[in-house]
Amino acid sequence: AVFRTQKFYSMAGSVSGAGFALINFALLARLLSKEDFGFWTTFITAFTIFEMFRNGVVGRPLVKMVAEAKEEEEIKKINSSAWYIGAGVSILASALALLIWLGFVVFQVESEYNKLFWWFALNCLATLPFNFGLWNCTSAIRFDRVMYIRGSYQFLFLVGTILAFAFGWTLDVIFWFYL
Repeated sequence: AVFRTQKFYSMAGSVSGAGFALINFALLARLLSKEDFGFWTTFITAFTIFEMFRNGVVGRPLVKMVAEAKEEEEIKKINSSAWYIGAGVSILASALALLIWLGFVVFQVESEYNKLFWWFALNCLATLPFNFGLWNCTSAIRFDRVMYIRGSYQFLFLVGTILAFAFGWTLDVIFWFYL
């Protein structure tokens, strides 16, 4: 009975997601060149900071307000408003990153890090639905679904990472799997 409670699913989701993430990070540290791993680490750091900002601006208020809402119509309005704000934040961050990337291209600045802005922009937009899935399941106290969403995301990235190295694919392919 303990293993079917939302508290257990919350803990299991956190542990499995963190476990897969740790394995992914260790594999990437072991298998990437120092330059590629430095690039990956820079990207993950920048993107994680953005995710924390977006979660603070959209995610936490959404979870709190939906959990306190009494009527289904009110929940729909809150979700709709959160989508507008989340999309606005994501589009703004993506546009800024793409402008910087475009500056690298136009001024022909030869740097490995110009790709960082390209991947950052794509991830800002692509991860918004994923985050809304997590936030809505959290507000509905459906940690079993949160566990499946997080676990499957990290597991699929782990499989992609293993495949990329088994077949000698480039760091760009790893970014596609992450996306």
